[in-house]
Amino acid sequence: MRGEIRVLLQEGKTQEEILAFYVAQYGQAILAKPPYQGFNLLAYVLPGCFLLVLGGGLGWMAIKSRQRPAAAPPPPASFPSAYAAQLEQELKEL
Repeated sequence: MRGEIRVLLQEGKTQEEILAFYVAQYGQAILAKPPYQGFNLLAYVLPGCFLLVLGGGLGWMAIKSRQRPAAAPPPPASFPSAYAAQLEQELKEL
């Protein structure tokens, strides 16, 4: 390939003409950097979108973890007096 490029340069071909020659011969896969058009545009857009979504999710999780926990539910209705006396006695025995 280097030999071909030397020959093409000696023929007076420009860099764009040489690239066009190889793209016509091998397709766009030969390019190290795909053009910014069509399906190739996803190669440039998707990583940024992924980072934005990931950063937003991590930020949301960080904010949620720093919030105060929800208030405790109200205590259950009081025991009938017969149970309350028995509960107090059992707690004293412990």
